[in-house]
Amino acid sequence: MLAKMYNIIRTGIYVSGVLLLFSACFTLTAAAEVTATPSVLVFHNTGQSETVTLLSEGEPLSAQTVASWRLLVDDRNYSHMLRVTATDAGLRVSPSDTAEIGSYVLALTTARGTATVQVFTPLTDHQSSIEALAQRMGVAIEDVRKQMGLTQRLGREQITMNLLPVYYVGQHIQVEMSGAENREPVWKVNGETVQRGADAWRFSYVAEEPGPLLIVYQEYENDVVIALDSVLVEVVNQPAIPHEVAVGARAHFNAPPGFAEHVWRVDDVETASGVAFHHTFSQPGRYSVRVMSTEPTKAGPYAFRETRYEVTAASN
Repeated sequence: MLAKMYNIIRTGIYVSGVLLLFSACFTLTAAAEVTATPSVLVFHNTGQSETVTLLSEGEPLSAQTVASWRLLVDDRNYSHMLRVTATDAGLRVSPSDTAEIGSYVLALTTARGTATVQVFTPLTDHQSSIEALAQRMGVAIEDVRKQMGLTQRLGREQITMNLLPVYYVGQHIQVEMSGAENREPVWKVNGETVQRGADAWRFSYVAEEPGPLLIVYQEYENDVVIALDSVLVEVVNQPAIPHEVAVGARAHFNAPPGFAEHVWRVDDVETASGVAFHHTFSQPGRYSVRVMSTEPTKAGPYAFRETRYEVTAASN
């Protein structure tokens, strides 16, 4: 499954929808002269580490030239989730103990420019994805394992679904397959058929809640399965944004751009609508502020998006 993800990025074969995601992420480095190798890191546990090397116009750069780094989701920095250390061999990168499952961009800033690395943290070794999926589907764990082992070929070339290991809630999960006209494609998510028919070669799905998804693709010819593949992906909420404010002071929050409708909640109580939100916390403590953004105003990687703020209101 991970080999599929590496193929999609390293060969530049972007599937529908994913291109939008990567275009958004890599606008940071459009004018940069510095590149990073590898350009993609996948971490399965917090004890794993990888080495990243930098090049400037094809020439090696010392890891010591990195002046600063950030771990980004959009413009939000989650550097506490990663460790980056300069060594003679390059930058040693590993998840911290506070790492969360997600998809991030590691921005490495040098005097010559900024290089980026796509970072995925499925952290599969620290969770029971298969057990959670079995419970969600209402089947035995062994049945899930059997479905995950569906990859095989019956008479023709290998097929592969190019999917990322981690998606966010509300993000489009899209991929397009090609096949013979006399075959019928069928797509299943967690055991339920979600698309089928002669015109169903393009898969599009939006997860409305976090959790593992087992995506199965089948090709039928005369009611016989000719080809199939399966991929297990994780869907997670975007990490919360910490926000500190003094008791009695007016706190300001902004919804993400690109959506027409925004609904704000404070501790799960619907409070307001609109792009901007202001609130005064009268008592010290921790509060949850969420905004659900819907009705995209242009094509993008999200069908809807929930942004979460973890607010700490402190006395003066």
